[in-house]
Amino acid sequence: MNSITEKNLINFWGKVDKEKSTFFYNGSKCWEWTAGQNPKGYGQFLAGRKMELAHRVAWVIANGEILDNLHVLHHCDNPSCVNPSHLFLGTELDNARDKEMKGRGNHARGNRSARYTHPESTARGECHGMSKLTWENVREIRRRYKWGGIGGDDLKTLSLEFEVDASVIHDVVRNKTWKE
Repeated sequence: MNSITEKNLINFWGKVDKEKSTFFYNGSKCWEWTAGQNPKGYGQFLAGRKMELAHRVAWVIANGEILDNLHVLHHCDNPSCVNPSHLFLGTELDNARDKEMKGRGNHARGNRSARYTHPESTARGECHGMSKLTWENVREIRRRYKWGGIGGDDLKTLSLEFEVDASVIHDVVRNKTWKE
């Protein structure tokens, strides 16, 4: 990444909101990127003539250049966050391990609604920081669910009540997630 100019700095920080975020890591708020984002939610910033990921630019501003083989990773799991204290450097393997530890590996399924609440462990189920359901909720969903709602509740009714997507309820009742 080319050196960051004073004009780049002013432009960059003008696209950051340090107050509005409801997401935290280690007691500090995420700093939300308010400008353009890629399809995965990562901020994009035109530095010179090259489009850069905003969190990488934030790292360079705070810490200096990034070696070619390193990624800038998020402790907070919020792709739009550019708070340098929420960022750390790692390899592709570090990134894969971080995703796995936080339950975001390819095999992980289930609720993504509260995606950016950072879990502090490899917890699953209600102990996982991304979960909106509890084991008590899951048992109640399984007890009340009936195909088509005949003699019980259907997917849509349960998803509205528990404030999760119907696909989450679907996976719960079919034992794809929340396996006891």
